[in-house]
Amino acid sequence: MPEDAADEAVALVHAALAEAAGRWAAGSAVRFVADVAVVQRWSDAKG
Repeated sequence: MPEDAADEAVALVHAALAEAAGRWAAGSAVRFVADVAVVQRWSDAKG
């Protein structure tokens, strides 16, 4: 993905998780939590 779209992609992932949690457990306080990071290479994401 182009580097200039990284912030938009992070926001999209967070929004998708919130929507999925709302559908999966509507009316509850369930949240899906993810550590989303922007990296140059897949190997940089390991850790």
